[in-house]
Amino acid sequence: MKGQPFVLLGLNSDVDREQARQYNSRRGINWRSWWEGRVNGPVATAWQMPGLPYLVLIDHQGIIRHQALPSDELESAIARLVAAVPPDGRGAGTLPPNREPSTKRTP
Repeated sequence: MKGQPFVLLGLNSDVDREQARQYNSRRGINWRSWWEGRVNGPVATAWQMPGLPYLVLIDHQGIIRHQALPSDELESAIARLVAAVPPDGRGAGTLPPNREPSTKRTP
């Protein structure tokens, strides 16, 4: 999805920072990723993440559209949100009918 209007961010909770870098390298993780050094760090706590991995999809307006989305649904959910971005990259955009994503927060 290179060149598409979305950003993928990661959060790493490994205790050892170098171990986290090596893991990302082995797995081909080339997106921006924060290292907290612990499971219940400030970002995980602020976002009330029950554990990792934990996926949060935020649309181009900054609205949380999905949380704790199963990984097999991730690509189609991203594609729907990218398709909803208006050509100028601003404004509300339009999601396909009956495809409104959930904004429900999960525990």
